[in-house]
Amino acid sequence: MKRTLSYLFGVVLMAGLYIPATAQNFPDVPEYHWAYEALETLKNDGLLVGYPDGMFRGARPMSRYEFAVAMNAAYQKLKYMFDGLQSRIDGLQRQIDALPKGGGGTQGDFASKADLQALRDQLEAFKNDLSGMKNWKNDIDALRELMNTFEQDLASLGVDVEAMKKDLRSIEDRVAALEARKPAVDIHGTVDIGGRAGHSRDHEIGVDWNGAWVGADLSGDPVGVTRDLHVMHELGLIFSGTYGRDVNMTAELVVGNLLPFEGGNMTTQFAGAGRKEEGNTDVWLHRFEAAWNSSWFGAPVNLRLGRIGHQINPYILKRQDVDYYWDSDRWDNGDWMIDGGSVDFDWSNFSLGFYGGKVSNRGSALNSGVYDMWVGNTTVIPSVGTRPGNYTPGLMVVDTILGAEVGVNLGRIGTARATYNLLDGPDTASAANGVLPAFTFNRLQLWGGELDIEFAKNFRLNGYFAKSDYFQNDDSQVDEDNWLWDAALRYAGDRFNVFAGYREIGPWYGGPGSWGRIGYWNNPTDIKGFHAGVDFRVNDDISLYATGEFYTGSDRADFGGTVFGISEDDKVNRIQAGIGFKFAENWHLGLGWEGVFWDLDETRFELESGKIDEHWYTADLTYDLGENTTWRFGYQILDYKNKTGDSFFNTPGNPNVNAKSGLFFTQFSIKF
Repeated sequence: MKRTLSYLFGVVLMAGLYIPATAQNFPDVPEYHWAYEALETLKNDGLLVGYPDGMFRGARPMSRYEFAVAMNAAYQKLKYMFDGLQSRIDGLQRQIDALPKGGGGTQGDFASKADLQALRDQLEAFKNDLSGMKNWKNDIDALRELMNTFEQDLASLGVDVEAMKKDLRSIEDRVAALEARKPAVDIHGTVDIGGRAGHSRDHEIGVDWNGAWVGADLSGDPVGVTRDLHVMHELGLIFSGTYGRDVNMTAELVVGNLLPFEGGNMTTQFAGAGRKEEGNTDVWLHRFEAAWNSSWFGAPVNLRLGRIGHQINPYILKRQDVDYYWDSDRWDNGDWMIDGGSVDFDWSNFSLGFYGGKVSNRGSALNSGVYDMWVGNTTVIPSVGTRPGNYTPGLMVVDTILGAEVGVNLGRIGTARATYNLLDGPDTASAANGVLPAFTFNRLQLWGGELDIEFAKNFRLNGYFAKSDYFQNDDSQVDEDNWLWDAALRYAGDRFNVFAGYREIGPWYGGPGSWGRIGYWNNPTDIKGFHAGVDFRVNDDISLYATGEFYTGSDRADFGGTVFGISEDDKVNRIQAGIGFKFAENWHLGLGWEGVFWDLDETRFELESGKIDEHWYTADLTYDLGENTTWRFGYQILDYKNKTGDSFFNTPGNPNVNAKSGLFFTQFSIKF
């Protein structure tokens, strides 16, 4: 019992006895211990006590006398901190009262610029101190709860326990009053202005990483930058505030013309045969949520309601980056937006979460679809304008999603998580796939898990598994060849990181994830093979990277013995390499090359050679104008050669076997 109190209550309450000078955590508390993060946080906040040698000594039984001393010290320090804040408030009020109020018409009747600036500086410092008071309630509650248990021990020290209780009630009331003086709503956000201009090369049009035309007019004819020019803008206003002691409200309103570029769902986000166009200025509500932190059933709990963002892992539930030439956390953070709620419990070694809500019919002011989710893989047959086995978004728009997630802390070695999700389309929906054997579906059952293990110093093993089962109401339609698994071994050194792994993605896997691209082939399925990479930091200014992916077809998309997708005789390899260079104080340059090389079975596809080569060359320059302001400019060249002799393998909407283009892109970003 004493040992338990030493860890459980000492972590929260012991403040003011001694604060070690070192910035490291307590050496005798290992990183895998359940209390490590709490110890580190409290110590960094200056609220945690240790012994003079810097140790916490959590494994040593603490006597009731020592614990009572620690409680009294915590109370004294909390009271001292509050009294200091109250004194500063009184001092600021005296300064404000002493300022000249004007009225005589002379300069001396008004506050000087220096006086006003000094007052602003003190108010800013005081505002920062107030933000640290959010955690005081937990300390007050814990002290009050323990006083009943240790009342006699405190009294033996000469502590007036009744006075202590009275002081705590007073501090709690005054803290609440001080918090009420904070602004009800904080307003911040982002401003982004940018553009892109594409041009044809050698009178050939190209595509970008999104699969959209570059250097083409609306008819698909090759043009220069003045005919393929786009200007985009977006303003995001974030309103946040704290109401009561536990409820945080956040709303994010967006105004801009980016929706056609960013897409609204997994069907339209990659344009295919066509050119993306900026739209009319539109308005939509990106997020609106109330978050409440409390404690239920002996565990911290977080409850969120409203339009909330949620993701699980890259394969199961993660929104794709639908525009690789535009940087925005709003679009790129991977969150799917759900109109509903979530609740998460977090015990020391176990977590449990539930989430659900609507994910359809979220229109903008101009009635554009925003964040619509589509699921299912509906074709594996190569057709005009597609890559062999190209991932094609499904025909079922998701109406509602319900899910649960379980996490287990494996201690020092790592974590394991598992999840189950049910994605329903509208009752009248009956999405059909595009190949034999034909099936219809209006429900997707999505489940899987992930494992993250550190089995040696600097070595980690990451693994994923997922499966998407198709249903027509309650009738199973497809439950084979619709799974994936991915495992990779990683080494993280001081200057370089290395990884190597293997993954296999079945032809019918159709979860709404974001697991990458190969050229302009996004979320590839029907593949299996190895992937590896390395990045090396030469010094503080120069870094290098190289990756390789070496796949064949899965050989599982068959009907009656005939392979409809890509087989084990069909190969696709992807190589990337690049350098990052900081060549001046605020200037960063990135240079990269990506090569994608197809080698298809000539006999099966009746091709002349079966070869397709893609080369992408990209230069990306960033200038930091300040802590919250950046300017980005880039240029990309595409060289695509279809050597198969079959127009099926041309780029989307392109009548020519070659695709050549150049693309300028730029973005100016401000966070305020």
